[in-house]
Amino acid sequence: MNSESTNHSVEIASRQTKVITIASGKGGAGKSLLTLALSQLINDAPVFNSCVIIDLDFHVKGLTLLWYSDLSLLENEKWSIYDLLMREGALPTEWPLVKSSASIVIPSYQRVREPLDYDSISQMSFDHISKGLSTLLTSLDGKADFVLIDTRAGIDSFSLAASLMADLTIIVSEQDRISYRACFDLQSQIMIRAKEQQQRQN
Repeated sequence: MNSESTNHSVEIASRQTKVITIASGKGGAGKSLLTLALSQLINDAPVFNSCVIIDLDFHVKGLTLLWYSDLSLLENEKWSIYDLLMREGALPTEWPLVKSSASIVIPSYQRVREPLDYDSISQMSFDHISKGLSTLLTSLDGKADFVLIDTRAGIDSFSLAASLMADLTIIVSEQDRISYRACFDLQSQIMIRAKEQQQRQN
């Protein structure tokens, strides 16, 4: 088995915090809006307390920009998902406390006025992304009731890794055949990758 591989089925079964990945085969289906709506439902539910949203969409950064309407506040953040993956699993020395009955967003990228190194992002391997997400989810375990991961639309290593790390993946589609086809292709790729991962672990 590859040294960077993670036994996700064991990891998921042992987690206290439930992880939901929101994905889509095609952009514009309402993935980020659904993520925000789910976080609000979780916060309003009497049996739950807290929710962490991870913005894994480096290209659009939709949730990051929606959450941080004041860009100066975003630029003052010292940590982002981009930093985690570029530093190969390094986490901040002090993790922000997840407050009861509230959501926090972990931004995809905080230096929004600077150009993003898309070449480095596109070259990240599935195993590298999985390792980074595993480190992050382990650090959050027990600190929140739910973690919601908003991925980039389409099929890439980020959406596949996030889906395989989740207790549940929601694939959002519009009501047209192109969107249906794209979502079917995404689902198929998730199932193929899950089967490959299971074979590697056996």
